Amino acid sequence: MILNMFSQMFPQEKENEHPTPNLTELLVKTRDEIAMTEDMFNLTDDEDLMECTVYKLKSLQIYYQYLLKQIRCETTVVPIARLQEKEVISS
Repeated sequence: MILNMFSQMFPQEKENEHPTPNLTELLVKTRDEIAMTEDMFNLTDDEDLMECTVYKLKSLQIYYQYLLKQIRCETTVVPIARLQEKEVISS
């Protein structure tokens, strides 16, 4: 009874309570953020802010490339796994 009361007062968090975003969603968000950063660079006159946006833009571009690689890996791994499953089934 006491344990039940404590579990209601302090519920445990589930491991997968917050689903991870889809890679394509992250890619779209990153692309949008790149566009906003480019706009910020074009609209600013402050040299320090320009330098900041250059570094941010470069890091976003690298992250965008990373996401593209991850998406390519996902799309090539799945068909290979399916082929291997078919080979095991047909053997």
